[in-house]
Amino acid sequence: MLAKAKSPARRKHNIWTNKENAALVQFVALHKDLQETDKEWPSMRATHSYWADAASFIKNMSGTAFVRKGILKAFLNIIL
Repeated sequence: MLAKAKSPARRKHNIWTNKENAALVQFVALHKDLQETDKEWPSMRATHSYWADAASFIKNMSGTAFVRKGILKAFLNIIL
């Protein structure tokens, strides 16, 4: 019986670069006006369009070839 060949390992994009972290903090600092309320953080769910905008901003500012997911979680990891 032949053994199944292992597929090549996929590179995970879960390690954020310093440029991505800086772009995320910059987006949040610059775009407080895009938040729906004056409540303290985090006042929006992870599915809010604000985080999609943040992901696009991070991609453009850091030069990554992909759009990140889990932006709110990443931000909370930075500030906590």
